[in-house]
Amino acid sequence: MRSYVGRLALSAITFLMLLGLGSPLGPPATQNAWARSRDAAVRLPVRVFARTGLHLGDLLWTGSRFLYTAEGGRALVLADSSGRTQGNLAVVPANGGEMRCVLSPGAHGFPSGAIFCHASANQIYAVNVATGKVSLFAQLPSRQSSDGALAYDSVGAFGYKMLAATGGSDGGSGGTVFAVGSDHSVTKIGAYAGPGGAEQALVAPRSLGAAGGRLLLTIDKHDHLGRLLAMDSAGHVQTLAGGLAFGLDPLTMLTSTPGLPIGAAARGLYIADWYSHNVLFIPASSLAPYAGSLLVTTERRGQFFVLRPSANGAYHLISLATDLHQPDYNFEGALYIG
Repeated sequence: MRSYVGRLALSAITFLMLLGLGSPLGPPATQNAWARSRDAAVRLPVRVFARTGLHLGDLLWTGSRFLYTAEGGRALVLADSSGRTQGNLAVVPANGGEMRCVLSPGAHGFPSGAIFCHASANQIYAVNVATGKVSLFAQLPSRQSSDGALAYDSVGAFGYKMLAATGGSDGGSGGTVFAVGSDHSVTKIGAYAGPGGAEQALVAPRSLGAAGGRLLLTIDKHDHLGRLLAMDSAGHVQTLAGGLAFGLDPLTMLTSTPGLPIGAAARGLYIADWYSHNVLFIPASSLAPYAGSLLVTTERRGQFFVLRPSANGAYHLISLATDLHQPDYNFEGALYIG
């Protein structure tokens, strides 16, 4: 949760040790479960897209407008395609920390025209986009606070349910993943260990190699404990990347979302920065060399990575250069419109 920006110096490949032996995603051909390198060929241009005045916790594109949430706030704030705020869509009954939202798929029993939000005390709210009406959709059976990790399973490995993880920056002791069905049912999937807790969640597409269909969790823990986890539907967990100096937070696939209207929104990567209150932007054209990859950033220091599957079943984490120059950043959410 609070940040600092560092330089992304760029050099050759450095292999790190094998992590997460408990639930293999595929037999690695070497001793290394993942490899790390830096890409000096591209320097990503980053500009300020919108100055929101909010302690941003996340952002979402509804197909016609942006939606912002603020850390410790209850409001879902609407913005036009230029990022300019337009007032509140809705105000949820309670939220004392981070809250993150996903669009309803409008399929598999989930209503169309809705947004689901995971609040800090593990309420899952449903918000009607047309009317702003808020209802409690589900309550996770956990007293552990949450940083709002929430994802929809569009692959089907978890039965096309929503997946929500407890835990976060404050707890520091791992957390639990639950599946939430369209019938409001809540089922425990499994637990992940600390130190640190989940910030963001995403169900990996099949194109992401052996991790395809698994729930990815970014763990926000500094002191070389930042890591990316993958959990399968049986609750088995593997570390896809770890040993990172700063905790991980935003993650998104650099692919277009089928069926999601783009409208007047510029194509590219949008990043919510808590520290500056700004939404930052990288054009899609600059990210073309990494199309189809998973993008993940640190919460502090503004470090960017892409993760790609290797032919041997392992994963390759590539550090990217940017023209960020401020001494402090605090990235809390990312959105790719392709």
